[in-house]
Amino acid sequence: MRKIILTFLLLLPIFVMNIEAKTFKENDVIEEKKDEKVQGWSIEDGKTYYVDEIGHRVIGIKKINNEYYYFENDGSLCCTQKWKYIDNQWYLVKANGMLKIGWYHNEEGWHYFNSEGQMLTGWQEIDGNTYLFTDKGVITTGWRNQNGWRYFNEQGHMYLGWKYVSGEKYYFNYRGYITIGINEIGNELYYFNEQGHLNKQEKWRKINGEWYFIKSDGRLKIGWYHNEEGWHYFNSEGQMLTGWQEINGNTYLFTDKGIITTGWHSSDSNLYYFNKDGHMCKGSKTIDQRKYYFNTSNGELMSMTAPIPYYMQTDSRWANKKYGSGTMASTGCAQTCAAMAFSFLKNQTILPPDVASWGYKNGYYNGKVTGTIGSFWPAISKHYGIACQGNLTVDQAIDALRHGKLVVAGMNPPNFTFEGTTHEIIIYGIDENNMVSVYDPYFKSHNKKYSIKQIFKEKSTDKGDCTSGGPIFALG
Repeated sequence: MRKIILTFLLLLPIFVMNIEAKTFKENDVIEEKKDEKVQGWSIEDGKTYYVDEIGHRVIGIKKINNEYYYFENDGSLCCTQKWKYIDNQWYLVKANGMLKIGWYHNEEGWHYFNSEGQMLTGWQEIDGNTYLFTDKGVITTGWRNQNGWRYFNEQGHMYLGWKYVSGEKYYFNYRGYITIGINEIGNELYYFNEQGHLNKQEKWRKINGEWYFIKSDGRLKIGWYHNEEGWHYFNSEGQMLTGWQEINGNTYLFTDKGIITTGWHSSDSNLYYFNKDGHMCKGSKTIDQRKYYFNTSNGELMSMTAPIPYYMQTDSRWANKKYGSGTMASTGCAQTCAAMAFSFLKNQTILPPDVASWGYKNGYYNGKVTGTIGSFWPAISKHYGIACQGNLTVDQAIDALRHGKLVVAGMNPPNFTFEGTTHEIIIYGIDENNMVSVYDPYFKSHNKKYSIKQIFKEKSTDKGDCTSGGPIFALG
């Protein structure tokens, strides 16, 4: 019996161990009890800590309930304001351990910290304004030259659009640069000087070979402008026009100074006429009693006619009037031509005897020689206040006729007078073929058109006719 009890007692520990071993196998895992830390804030020994979701004390920057905090290397919350440089970013930690967000001012100036507490540098957009921060995170103020001038106000806002700085008006473009020279702003052209100041006084400016007129509000003049010189025109880009121009259906000729041409103009041997408004005439036009016809395409003068009164030296009213050694009928051709010319040019009635009396009295008619000498024409023209030009070439005569002047010519035979005599005729009007109209005071049958070159071939060679620039003169 003792042997049985002893055997049982010896086997009991083995039985218990088997039971425990069996329990381990059935449960697979035996959990070890730990000293667990609860997530959240805690204070130990006067320091504040924060335990994260895995039970570790937070170190460095941590976002907690939408706020950023900074914890020292021992896990304690920073409790003094300080700057921290972490991963190439500057932060400002406040005395409560939170990171500064937004604007901050110190002795250096204004800084800005983004939503993660990082100090901004360089170009930044904040609440619709553009800023430039230095490498130290300080806003730029005043003028800044960086491939062009920009301006930042006291709040660091980069100026855009129209702004005043120190009493001067500027325009800052979409990149903040000041505008220099000519620029289009709101469908208007403005001029800014080299410093970017908007022009404040009327002035002329020559830029890249073009002339502009700048008004006192800085805008460029567009369209018509009148000054003491005359009328100018500026195109849609503000450039003053010169030379030939088409404006609103009219043709103009502007001088090198940009002034419209009025009256007669000769170019490349062609003659043009511009009215008081500078419009080039085309088609038929009556000017100073003369009827002109201009090419309807290019405005070149094609022909001219004039309503000159026609007198004959053989008119019974004065044919037999004697002056010195001759009568009007026999020697009064020049006096009759002068009466026709001056009646037209003066727009009054001047009869042949009026001219003959003056010529005889002053020694130009039937004096030392019978008839009239060349010096008569400059003298009688001066008496009536009419311009007289002698020594004419064919081209000069053509030009004079195209300008509406009259031409008087002493002629040799055979077409206009008899052998041994010379004769005076009056020439007026001209067409595109240089055919001219003639009034002959003695032979009415000669009143028709001739080539101006033919007339010059038969001009007088008489010594008396060729004095004082004769024998051909332009009047008017």
